[in-house]
Amino acid sequence: MKEFCEQCDRCADKCPAKAIPHGEPSWQPINISSIKGVKKWSVDGEKCFGYWSKINSDCAVCVRVCPYTRDYSKRRNRRERSAQVKRLVDRLTLSELSFASIARSV
Repeated sequence: MKEFCEQCDRCADKCPAKAIPHGEPSWQPINISSIKGVKKWSVDGEKCFGYWSKINSDCAVCVRVCPYTRDYSKRRNRRERSAQVKRLVDRLTLSELSFASIARSV
């Protein structure tokens, strides 16, 4: 999943509150609402909740645009996922692909 998130960035692009930062995961918490001591992409919970308060509802744009929250029983979502897998495989080196095939055979 990390590799997909690194190339996708849709949630950060589409977040109306700009609560999801672009770039690499970080050890640094964004604010007091963030978990400390974990290297991850952190959402600025205060910006996110502030936006929810402003629109009087949750927004969930990040969830709707994330490829991992799709219903893969629907053909259009499977096509998109296949394209993402192909882009990821195209980026991998030969040694990474060899390791992946060995790991699957174990």
